[in-house]
Amino acid sequence: MVSNFLTKQSLEFINAYDFKEPLHHYLKQQFRSRKQMGARDRRWTRELIYAWFRVGNSMDLLSNDDRLVASFFLVHHQSDDLANLLLADQTILTHEKIVTNVSEKLKIVKALHSNFHADKIFSFTNLLSPLLNKELFVESFLTQPKVWLRVKSAMLSAVMLELSRLNIKAETFANYPNAIAMPAGTAVHETESFTKGNFEIQDLSSQRTGDYFKPLPGDNWYDCCAASGGKSLLLRSILGDVQLTVSDNREHSLKNLSERFRKAGLKKYKAITADLENGLPAEIGVSQFDGIIADVPCSGSGTWSRNPEQMQTFTEQLVKDFSLRQQKILKTVTPSLKKGKPLIYITCSVFEKENEAVVNYALAELGFELESMQLIQGMEMGADTLFVARLVKK
Repeated sequence: MVSNFLTKQSLEFINAYDFKEPLHHYLKQQFRSRKQMGARDRRWTRELIYAWFRVGNSMDLLSNDDRLVASFFLVHHQSDDLANLLLADQTILTHEKIVTNVSEKLKIVKALHSNFHADKIFSFTNLLSPLLNKELFVESFLTQPKVWLRVKSAMLSAVMLELSRLNIKAETFANYPNAIAMPAGTAVHETESFTKGNFEIQDLSSQRTGDYFKPLPGDNWYDCCAASGGKSLLLRSILGDVQLTVSDNREHSLKNLSERFRKAGLKKYKAITADLENGLPAEIGVSQFDGIIADVPCSGSGTWSRNPEQMQTFTEQLVKDFSLRQQKILKTVTPSLKKGKPLIYITCSVFEKENEAVVNYALAELGFELESMQLIQGMEMGADTLFVARLVKK
C-alpha cells in the first residue's frame, strides 16, 4: 500500500538523520538519490517527517507508527488525499476530525494516547521570556509559518499581479502595507519579481523591528552583525539617505549580502569582516555612528517552528553561551556609538537570558537607557517571534 511505503520511507529518513545539517538540506539530498520518488511522494514524505519533529518530545513514549500518525493528525489541517490515505484505518484520529482546531486535536490525541504530553512539544518553557504567550507559542509549532515578503511600495501592484497570474494565494494587510503573506513552501524565489529585486523575503516580525530604527537624514549607521543584510535593507527602505557600514564574522555571509545589495540597487556602503567578540576592527572609529543595529547571534528559538528539528539538539547551556556572546558584542560596539544615539538590539529568541537579561546588562554595565522594548509575537499571524529593544547611549 502507498501508506505503508510512505510511513516506512519517512521513518527510514528520520532514523538516518544525524542533525549535522538543516533538515531541509538533508531531505533534498535523500530525494536526489531516490529518483523513483515522484513529486507527490517527496512532498508527502517531507510533510510526515516535519510533523514528526514538530511535536518535540511529547510522543517519545509512543511507537514509531503511532507517533507518525498522531503527529500528522496534529500538524495537518486539511481533509485531503494525504489525510484520507494515512488515516483510512483510524477510528479516532480520522480525516474528518483533522480540520478541528489545534486545541481540540490536542485533547483528542491525549484521549487516545495517555502517554502523550503536550507540555513536552517545547521542552524549554522554564527559560522563556515572561512577555511570551506560552500557550500560543507552543501550539504554533503545530502549524508551519507563512512565507512573508517585504515589497517595494512602487512594485506592490506588479508583484500581486504576477502572483495572481501564477495562481499563488497571497494575502495583504492594511496595517502592514508592504507585507505579503503566502502559504508555506511557496517558491517565490522562482518568480520574475524576485529576480528583479521587487521584494525581499523577510518574515513579518523581522519587518516590524524597523519601527524601532527611526533614522534621521544624513545619519551614519552600523549593522554590526549583518549576516546577509536583511536589516540593512530594511533600514534603507525606511530612509534612503543613510550612510551604512556592515560587518559580519563570516565572509560567505558578506558575499550573500553583496549580491542582495546589488539586486536591491544599494551601492554605497562599507563592508568589513569582523569578529566582534574579540574586539572592534581598526576601520571602526570611536563615537562614529548615529545608530547601531545589533541583530546578534542567538538560539533562533523564535524561528524553530520553521526548523523544528533544532529542538532536538539544543541544551540550556547553549542559551547561557549565547547570552555571554551577545554581551561581548554589545560591549565591543558601544564605544563606536555617539552619545544620545540608539542601539537597536534584536534577537530571534524567546529566551529571557538572551533578551531581557542582555538589555539589563547593557543598562547596568554599558551606560544605556531603555527607550522601549518588545517581544514581537507573530504566532497568530503565521510569523516568527523576535525581540527588539531600542537603547540610547547616555
